[in-house]
Amino acid sequence: MVRHSLGRSESGLAGFTLLEVLVAVLLCAVPVVAAQRLMLRSADSVRFASQQALAVRAAANTLDRIYAYHVGGLWPQGAVPTGRWLDGLNADIASDEPPQSTLSCVNRWCSSDQWAAFEAVALGCALNGGWVADFCASIAPTPLEIKSAIEQPRVPIFRASLAASSSLGLRIRWPKAHALPEPTEPEEWHQIILGDHP
Repeated sequence: MVRHSLGRSESGLAGFTLLEVLVAVLLCAVPVVAAQRLMLRSADSVRFASQQALAVRAAANTLDRIYAYHVGGLWPQGAVPTGRWLDGLNADIASDEPPQSTLSCVNRWCSSDQWAAFEAVALGCALNGGWVADFCASIAPTPLEIKSAIEQPRVPIFRASLAASSSLGLRIRWPKAHALPEPTEPEEWHQIILGDHP
C-alpha cells in the first residue's frame, strides 16, 4: 500500500497552503499600511508647521510695518485720533481673488484705502510668492524676500483679514490637508490671529 502525505514534498519539508500564504501576506500588509499612514501624517505635520511659521512671520511683518508708520507719524495729520488706527486699514484678501490695488502710491502718499489694499497684496505675496507674479515681484523685499519654491514654503490657499479700530489685528486662515482642494466648513481651516482681531 502506497501512502501520500498531502502538502509535503518528497524531501519531507512542509509546503505552504493557500491559507497560510494569505495570512502571511496580511501580516506583512498591516505594518506596511500603518507605516505609510504614519509617513503621510508626518508629512502633513511638517507642512502645517512650515505654513504656520510662514503665516506668523508674514502677519508679524505686516503689523510691524503698519505700527512703524503709525508711531513714526507718517500718517496724515489729524486723520486719526491719538491712540487709534486708521479705520480704512480694514481689508480682506483671498488667494482666489485678484488684488485690488496698484503699488504706485506706496512710494508717494497713499490714502488709507490704497494703503489697506497694498497691505493686503503684500501679505498675500508673503504667504505665496507666486500668487500674482507681477505684483509680488515688485514688492519682493517687502514684507519677505521671495525665494525659490524650494527654499520658501508657500500657503497656496489662504484667506486673510486686517481689522483696525481702537486696536489692530490680523487673521490668516488656510485649509487643513484633508479639506483640500475646497474647504467649506470653519473647522476645515487652520487659523492664526495676531493683535486684536474681532
